[in-house]
Amino acid sequence: MTIGGVRVLILLCFVLLVANGSWADDQAIKRGLDPDVAVELHPHEENGRPFLEWSTTNIQYLYGFNWHLGRHVTDTFTLEHTDSWRYGDNYFFMDVYNLAEQNRHINFIYYLEYHPRFSLSKIFGLNLAAGPIKDVLLANEFDFANDFFSHSTGIGFSLDVPHFSFANANFMLRNNIYAKGVTWHFEVDWEVPFTVGGVPLVYGGYIDFAGPEGNLVETVFSDLQLLLDVGKLLQYESHLFLGIEFRYIHNLFYIDGADEYVPQPMVKWVF
Repeated sequence: MTIGGVRVLILLCFVLLVANGSWADDQAIKRGLDPDVAVELHPHEENGRPFLEWSTTNIQYLYGFNWHLGRHVTDTFTLEHTDSWRYGDNYFFMDVYNLAEQNRHINFIYYLEYHPRFSLSKIFGLNLAAGPIKDVLLANEFDFANDFFSHSTGIGFSLDVPHFSFANANFMLRNNIYAKGVTWHFEVDWEVPFTVGGVPLVYGGYIDFAGPEGNLVETVFSDLQLLLDVGKLLQYESHLFLGIEFRYIHNLFYIDGADEYVPQPMVKWVF
């Protein structure tokens, strides 16, 4: 088994573990996960605080077109998970591309991220709220892909923004093991529900900036989702979402000037 295959196996084992209930902070829902359908967990309470608080998992299928590098049309299957525990939060997702490709000479491509954050207010029993800042956290990010691995660490903030379900910002330093040196890494994510004429919608997404590192150029990744809450529209629980994701990438594969603007119709099911 290759090193990349071992990494995938380890992270898949992690997902199977946390999907049945794991860690995170009630503000840590990322990239369109809905707190209304999170599963609350209360085993091993200590001093009135549960070790495991809640978890939520969803799967997504996206069909993107207008790619310029590689295939013009690419489908994506996404597994996404967030959970909350006594001292922080976790976020994980895995993308697998080209599932619908009939030409088996084109291999599946995977990409994974794991974001563990540790709440300083929870660990030290301090009230770190100030203005729009709800909490301060030690932020980490591990990125895996075919022949790629990077680790980022730094400071994270959970933000209190009116009408938003959540908003987070992380300021970190990133180390790509295949490039010399380190670089700055900043990301922000959010979600805001709203209605138009009684129709329940959700707008959310993230923007990820990373500076140049070694001989690699700077990059920007962004996914913006506008989704219809079908469950809520039909007066059921919010499990099914339909809509579109707009993906923007600046310097894809670290190729200077390789920019992508990709609309992706999508469906999401939240467990």
